Amino acid sequence: MEASKASIRESVKTEIELQVVVEKILWRDEWTGQTIASCKGEDIPDYVQSPLFPGSCVIIGTFPHLASGQILKIRGTWKCDEKKRWHFKVNEYIETAPSSEEALIEYLSSGLFRGVGVKTARAIVEAFGMDTLDIIKNNPTKLTRIKGISEAKAMKIYKSYQKAEHLEELMLALKPFHIPTSKIIKISNVYGGKKALEKIKDNPYALCDDIEGIGFKVADSIARAYNKKPNDDFRIRAGIIHTLNEKAMEGHVYLPFDTAVTETQKTLQGGEILGKVEKNDIIRVIFDMNNAKELVIEKDNSVYLPIYYASEVSASRKIRMLLSKRPRIFKYDMEECIAELEEKNQIKYAPKQKETIRSIKDTNMLIITGGPGTGKTTIIKGIIDIYKKNFPGSKIALAAPTGRAAKRMEEATGLEAKTIHRLLEYRPTSEGKIMCMRNEHNPIDADLIIIDESSMVDILLFATFLKAVTPDTMLVMVGDIDQLPSVGAGCVLKDLIESGKIPVVRLNEIFRQEDTSRIVINADKINKGITDLEYGDDFVFIEEEEENIPEVVKKCFNDEFKRIRNIYEVQVLTPFKRKTASGVEQLNKLLQEHTNPKDPKKPEIYCRSAFRRYDKIIQCKNNYEKEVFNGDIGIIKSIDTKEGTVLIEMDNQEEVVFFKDELDELQLAYAVTIHKSQGSEYDVVIIPVSMQHKTMLGKNLIYTSITRARKKVILIGNKKALRYAITNDKVSKRFSKLKDRI
Repeated sequence: MEASKASIRESVKTEIELQVVVEKILWRDEWTGQTIASCKGEDIPDYVQSPLFPGSCVIIGTFPHLASGQILKIRGTWKCDEKKRWHFKVNEYIETAPSSEEALIEYLSSGLFRGVGVKTARAIVEAFGMDTLDIIKNNPTKLTRIKGISEAKAMKIYKSYQKAEHLEELMLALKPFHIPTSKIIKISNVYGGKKALEKIKDNPYALCDDIEGIGFKVADSIARAYNKKPNDDFRIRAGIIHTLNEKAMEGHVYLPFDTAVTETQKTLQGGEILGKVEKNDIIRVIFDMNNAKELVIEKDNSVYLPIYYASEVSASRKIRMLLSKRPRIFKYDMEECIAELEEKNQIKYAPKQKETIRSIKDTNMLIITGGPGTGKTTIIKGIIDIYKKNFPGSKIALAAPTGRAAKRMEEATGLEAKTIHRLLEYRPTSEGKIMCMRNEHNPIDADLIIIDESSMVDILLFATFLKAVTPDTMLVMVGDIDQLPSVGAGCVLKDLIESGKIPVVRLNEIFRQEDTSRIVINADKINKGITDLEYGDDFVFIEEEEENIPEVVKKCFNDEFKRIRNIYEVQVLTPFKRKTASGVEQLNKLLQEHTNPKDPKKPEIYCRSAFRRYDKIIQCKNNYEKEVFNGDIGIIKSIDTKEGTVLIEMDNQEEVVFFKDELDELQLAYAVTIHKSQGSEYDVVIIPVSMQHKTMLGKNLIYTSITRARKKVILIGNKKALRYAITNDKVSKRFSKLKDRI
């Protein structure tokens, strides 16, 4: 007995080699290639054999493909889990040919070979015996001797074999670079199997252009493995594109020439390949790319990626067109219309509100900007009512950048409101690209379009939207210019206002009533740089040492959730995504473990973080196929670990299924960044304020965060940080020329 235990202990420690035949695929993750399978073999000890599969063992490893009947030489170690179930952890493996005709039949009919079932497999093996694989590989036309196999089918079988062979080679070559299996399969398909590795060796940076999700850093690590030089032209080109894209994510539509060169040099010299890259080489490649129309260099030496240049130019052109059109003639006197509305709705418009409503008769494009409590919603409703009175049967479209903002707009007006993406009818194509069904050839069917939360709109979305607007349409853009700018490139609302070409109404009067919330009052004060805020039940500041902030955030979250019992309406907002204990990632871990702790009875699925049933999540990128967009929030309703699927109920009550390879689009959302919260409102907002966030603290950031709250704001930290934020009105300059082009 003791000897047996000793041998077991030794087998766990020692890496060994086995030859096994794959019996059954028990589970497979197509995204990672992680596979669990039952296998048979002669050297499998009795104590590790599976009780579910007598005479067999379970293996776990990463494989680009695996099929029943395959023979593997595997190297690895025996492992035993907490339930005393044994499996073999595969570290390395090679495929070998099936050793018997029955194994060969099982292998051919496993699904690896297109169009080959058990009957066809048996017929092939009966004809060619153990030479079958050699025939498929070297002389596939001989397969046509088999009844039912045409020349075309024979070639399909041959190509399936080739694909598996080349995919295996590609998998082994790219394994060190942690590229997901699904991406490797896509690379194989795009580059043509056999040629894929040659193309990658020749120019790894082509992957950045051809394969979505593979960026410069991964390509650079591959290039290093193949001894590419730091000043290789392909590398410099990829570095330039990467730099411009990174800066676009920071909000810049273009970069000045010298800045583009300097920043690219930093990118390249901070990459995987060590060595100095001269500025002259970068300058030369930039001009080469400009000549090849891969970049646009303007006369003032602004450097654009073509898509951003085209967006800025087309948007400005369309705006000029809208402004040049004569406005529609209103049938009724505007003063009478306003008076009628006041009587009907038992309200009294302020002079500024009347001025705003009147202005719609004089222009085809209007901007309305103001903070909370300044009556933007009241004005929108007034504009809609008067427009409908003057133009019976006219079509009105309401839209906002996010689902929550659109929902709020719909509740306020009583009319249907959509996200801008849904208004444009974004659709994925069979090639994996995105197209808008609404465009210049099929414009939005509306006489009046009102866009709320316009400060969130970036230049790419704005240009795409304007293409679908007819010159005869009236466009009203509503937003708060003092909020954070868009997450994407550009500062569209700011540029439109500062152009001086578009009529703008600035609402700066707060309609104070006895019950006016301190949130509105303090938002106005913050906007004016006043640090003496008003505190009370609806606006709370909890003084706390920095190291204690996360625990206090957790307590406040728990208390407020218990009070209102709606996970959607309690939201933690923080300046940082990572790095600090009060950043999004750490707070989400803390709040998840407190609110929705791990439970053996509760299914769980992992992608960057653990997702559990009832977790609150946020969509982090646009998914046009599922019609869920960046910033949409939902709750996980169920998890099927066998199928690798997650069912999510989004905030709009729609249910969406995500597969495991799509989970990287999701993040926990107990806490989100302030940028991510734009366009949303919550009953309660909890905000950590710390000097650890100093680099992020600014007036527009704190203003944006507190204006997300409808009923209550809780600030946690120290007032020194809050005062610093309120008095710091420096806004990072974004390189954009939209206002100059209008």
